[in-house]
Amino acid sequence: MYSIIVVPPPTPEDERDRTRFRLTPGQSIPAMGRYLCFIDQGLKTSLKGDRRVLIAASYRTSYKKVNATGGVPPKNRAYAARVAHYLKEYAPPGKK
Repeated sequence: MYSIIVVPPPTPEDERDRTRFRLTPGQSIPAMGRYLCFIDQGLKTSLKGDRRVLIAASYRTSYKKVNATGGVPPKNRAYAARVAHYLKEYAPPGKK
């Protein structure tokens, strides 16, 4: 089950005090995890490639575009290549 944090539209006073709408790490990190899981469920299982990179590309564009192009869209390939590089770079020893 997914839950979404509903934030009311800002008032003119809120525009001056944008810190009121900032989420804490305790709110934003789990919300991002839920969103990435939502993206993963929208991706076709038949897509070739590293699922993590496909999810990152979907985050950057949309899972519908990734599905429609059968992988990372051309416009997002440089971004996906950087994600793949950093996945290898920061993988624990023995997992690269």
